Amino acid sequence: MDEALAKWLPEQFCTGVFTQLHMPTGALRWCNCGHPAPLLIRRHRVLHKALERPPEPPR
Repeated sequence: MDEALAKWLPEQFCTGVFTQLHMPTGALRWCNCGHPAPLLIRRHRVLHKALERPPEPPR
């Protein structure tokens, strides 16, 4: 992942977020290894802290 992102953003820090969206229900599962939570934007507005939760590093 680091190598792939380094091609796009050399010399910069970037956080990748792995997601799984269940289209019929709209349920979203995501993992970002404890980095800051992603922003959730709905109807052109940021829903602040909507995806905040305790860190869950992969096992």
